[in-house]
Amino acid sequence: MTAIELELFRHFLASIAEEMGIVLRKTSYSANIKERRDYSCAVYDARGETVAMGDHMPVHLGAMPLSVRAVRDALTLGPGDVALVNDPFRGGTHLPDITAVSGVFVPGSKKASFYLANRAHHADVGGMSPGSMPLAREIFQEGLRIPPVLIQRGGKIDRGLLSLALANVRTPVEREGDLMAQLMSIHRGEVRLLELAAKYGLARVQSNMRALQDYSERMMRGGIRALPGGTYRFEDSLVCRLKLLQCEFPVAVSIHQTENYSHHRGCHAAAAPSIPVVMPVAVSRHCAAEHSVTHHPRSHHVMLLSRWTLLRGRAGAARSLGARSNSAAGEDSHSRREYERAL
Repeated sequence: MTAIELELFRHFLASIAEEMGIVLRKTSYSANIKERRDYSCAVYDARGETVAMGDHMPVHLGAMPLSVRAVRDALTLGPGDVALVNDPFRGGTHLPDITAVSGVFVPGSKKASFYLANRAHHADVGGMSPGSMPLAREIFQEGLRIPPVLIQRGGKIDRGLLSLALANVRTPVEREGDLMAQLMSIHRGEVRLLELAAKYGLARVQSNMRALQDYSERMMRGGIRALPGGTYRFEDSLVCRLKLLQCEFPVAVSIHQTENYSHHRGCHAAAAPSIPVVMPVAVSRHCAAEHSVTHHPRSHHVMLLSRWTLLRGRAGAARSLGARSNSAAGEDSHSRREYERAL
């Protein structure tokens, strides 16, 4: 393998994610996706680890690997299967962001050789107010919460499940159109990956994927190693539009040798309304912060693969967010398991 070959495969894989995004945007119904471009697409290896991303939404891309993991843990995907998930405690961000996940099976293989995922912001997923972004006190007021579930089995859409989802939103025609656009995006990515594997061979494609992941990790480690050791602090605040809530977010990032972790010192709120931040969002922000600090534009391709940079950040996020998520985490044992796994 040469540096030229590695660079070619980097562009091959990134172009697949970009083309998935183009299909999603051009076939969607809503202005959120077609005009505001609130969507993201990515390619993953057989382990569900990130390989390439489109130039899309950072908050989506940083959290999507957790949705891929949630789907792989909950379901056994077969050829032609596509799962949906928007649950914030299973890798989602907020409920309007629905993620589609699918495995890609090369001919003759019983196991997925790759995974594909896209995430799109839907204009409405039910809940107490239009747009599904209310001043809610618990997640059940926000809208339809989707655990990993198959919307497509063996290439055939589950019309019963689709009807159930559409019956709980305010704009069913638009929602169906956007969901079909996500399925078409997944299909285009599958076609392109299979073409790549047929042309160069599965082993060669997977070898270059691993090399890209290793390269990204070296860049990340090198970028962090070049930073002066010490603790860097920043504070921001959030005030809701009705002035019911004022929250301060002090953050400290400590760098010691080659280890980077963040400690979130907590949130002090004046009232009970929930803050829509869960572990996937915290992890995604953590990755974006690392990316901006290291100034390596290509390291975002597999940012989440450097798990050692995230473990303490996840633990801090889980601890500080646990109290704010009691309304949902107390009702859902899966939420507690997710936090425990992060710790």
